[in-house]
Amino acid sequence: HRLQREAQVLDAVWRGLSTIHAMVEVLYADVRMELHKPARRSVLAHLVKLVADGLVAVEAGTLPRLDSTYVPA
Repeated sequence: HRLQREAQVLDAVWRGLSTIHAMVEVLYADVRMELHKPARRSVLAHLVKLVADGLVAVEAGTLPRLDSTYVPA
């Protein structure tokens, strides 16, 4: 499931979803709203890995954060 979610996060970035908030709204649309906060942390963890792998970049060139803007690398 982890690899599937990672692929979904990467796809979301490639489709133009540039914030974690936007990604969670789409990727976790069928999940109760009170679970979106931990979902944001999960998406951040995937983005940290994807940035390290060189597949995603942080727009400002900083380290990945919950409030960062993400773009395809």
